Amino acid sequence: MPSNAPRRRFDRNIFDAHLIRETEDGTRLSLRLLQREEDELDRATEDEFRVNYQQEYQKACAQAEDKWYPYRAAGIFGEEIMHLYEQSEIDGILEKRRVELRNEIEARYVNGILSEVNKAFERRAMREPTYETEWGFRVKSRGEQAVANALRFYTFTNRNTGECKRVTLLYEPFRSAGK
Repeated sequence: MPSNAPRRRFDRNIFDAHLIRETEDGTRLSLRLLQREEDELDRATEDEFRVNYQQEYQKACAQAEDKWYPYRAAGIFGEEIMHLYEQSEIDGILEKRRVELRNEIEARYVNGILSEVNKAFERRAMREPTYETEWGFRVKSRGEQAVANALRFYTFTNRNTGECKRVTLLYEPFRSAGK
């Protein structure tokens, strides 16, 4: 069964494999599972359903009996036809429960993935510069903002020539745009 625990380190390939951009600007995303994950969820559903099959079967029989009891009591159908209808009802109830169980297992798995994706988005947002400096560039923290703004008023004087130069700042100049 797929693990609901997030992976220790965010893997960009897994992230990209699950999210589909529905719009070109990437503002709307949808989630899709890989085929191997779908197969794994199906196996997990069958395993869990098999464990509880006897209880589920008994519940389904009771529900079918409740539905078809009036027909049996009135003697509308023969016993053989009644049995076929009840068995069909039981099969439908069991299949509905299997689908519900599959959806529950998928929801647990997807919530695990989304938790990891949300954490990755939070980490990315924390790395993005958000504070505007007086120099016109953005920095990540208020402390960096205060230092950058304060350095704007400083100058260096060359002792040999007496030439005065203003401080020039480069904030993370080698940072690539995609990371």
